[in-house]
Amino acid sequence: MDLSEHQRNLLRLLPAVDRLLELAKTEACFELVPASVVVNAIRTVIDEDRRRIREGDPTPGEKDLAAAAVMPRVKDAVRSEPERKAWCVGHTV
Repeated sequence: MDLSEHQRNLLRLLPAVDRLLELAKTEACFELVPASVVVNAIRTVIDEDRRRIREGDPTPGEKDLAAAAVMPRVKDAVRSEPERKAWCVGHTV
């Protein structure tokens, strides 16, 4: 599948997993969440953005791909984690 120049540029703008993990470490809501859960949530969100960009379904804008804009979706992904109750007692993600 050939990508347009715009799509290639958007793919380059996707934040790195390491960058998002560093941001997560600065937020108290992730304090009790295992790193593996956070990493999986980050990868899920980035993979979804990558899919949307490639399929043009609707393509996210540049500002939607900034790390700060991605983090709320990472939080949502962590909240939906099936094992959440085991490590989130008393804390809100």
